[in-house]
Amino acid sequence: MARSRLLLAVVVLFAAIILLPSLIVRGCNFYAIPRTVDPTPTGGPYVALRRAATGTIEQIPLEQYIKGVVAAEMPALFDLEALRAQAVLARTYIITRMRAFGGPGDPDHAQADISDDPARGQAWLDEAALRARWGTLAYPGHWRQIEQAVNSTAGLIAVYGQDPIQAAYHSTCGGRTEDSSQVWSSSVPYLVPVTCQWCTHSPRYQQQVSLTWREIETKLGPQAGSLSVAASGGRLPLIRVVSRTPGDRAQEVRIGDLTLSGTAVRAALGLPSAAFTATETAGGAVFTTRGYGHGVGLCQYGADGLAKQGKSFDQIIAHYMPGVTVRQIFSR
Repeated sequence: MARSRLLLAVVVLFAAIILLPSLIVRGCNFYAIPRTVDPTPTGGPYVALRRAATGTIEQIPLEQYIKGVVAAEMPALFDLEALRAQAVLARTYIITRMRAFGGPGDPDHAQADISDDPARGQAWLDEAALRARWGTLAYPGHWRQIEQAVNSTAGLIAVYGQDPIQAAYHSTCGGRTEDSSQVWSSSVPYLVPVTCQWCTHSPRYQQQVSLTWREIETKLGPQAGSLSVAASGGRLPLIRVVSRTPGDRAQEVRIGDLTLSGTAVRAALGLPSAAFTATETAGGAVFTTRGYGHGVGLCQYGADGLAKQGKSFDQIIAHYMPGVTVRQIFSR
């Protein structure tokens, strides 16, 4: 009896000293979660993902969630190193928001970490959506490529110093990325303009958008004045780029009686990029744009081009975000 009580006391003491502290510490911050990586679909912490289409919240293993993001955000036919770079950034993006890692979660939905609405975070697609996008025959090969990219980078995140970065990426920079302060009014030391000559194969590298003066008036509102009347009276040009950003995008634009930021013009007129010029006629304007997206951080088509030049995923990330390195989330 005495021996049984002694054994019980030893077990309780072990639990108090070893197990209880680990249970208390786990989940407090991203350095404190388990130190091992399980790259299988059932391993790792879970992402509380709100499905925008249904309003439901699904619990998805972290690495499985990353696969759905990479598949949604980047063409599966891209070079493997580009897909790996995307996986690292997608993982970094979500762990800074997951409550399990001390993040704020989705600000509008208390039970969710993030939404699958790309306008609110990262795009994410499930198997059914990917089969519809890729086709039944192409699905197995594309999914193997995505799985290889994610599994081979399991647990890796991008850091500046020792802290996870603000992971930013876009489709096509058009020759030069943008400073974060020009898009989000906050300066970040690694989200600075860098040159890029590797995204010329993007179908979005250069585009043209034609709008009539009436369409421009409707999109900008009455504050711009009567552009169609001014144009018919020969008062051209009506569009003037007053200044440009360090990334060579429109910074301040004058259209009729209205002065706007380049990003505001892009949003109002539905342009692919704020890197634009305008050619005007009496009937309207043709906007010639370079690139697609906000232009900050990783250029996805540029990453594919760099990968085809032999660069590894960490070298690709370091090019677009100077000073950023890659480390394992599950260790200090």
